[in-house]
Amino acid sequence: MSNMHTRQEIATINDAWGELMHTAETTDWRTPADLKASLADEKRECKEMAWAKILVMRAFLHGWDAPDMPAVHIAGIRMGVVRATLLGIDTVTTTRRRHFEAAIPKMRAAVAAHDGACKRERARSVANAANGE
Repeated sequence: MSNMHTRQEIATINDAWGELMHTAETTDWRTPADLKASLADEKRECKEMAWAKILVMRAFLHGWDAPDMPAVHIAGIRMGVVRATLLGIDTVTTTRRRHFEAAIPKMRAAVAAHDGACKRERARSVANAANGE
């Protein structure tokens, strides 16, 4: 998988990841290690750091946005994603929520930048296929 992100998109992703990790490191002794383990799991799967960070942040946001989701929604997915989703659930349902609220907009912006890169890459692939490349 080639890197489809622009330098600005990668900077946005790294900024959001840094904000998440900084918040985790200043509020809880366990959360940073769990986030790093999730990142390592996803990096093994997708081989690209920006993708791995997005997968973990997207899963964290999924847990943050839907803390009452049925367990069946996360059954059968990769451990890194499950762990990050559960961290999002744990964080939004505890007193640490207020600490993480500042990181959430940056993570949403990073996910949006990634989604834009995916759409751009998909359009490029379709155009290449139409041109026989």
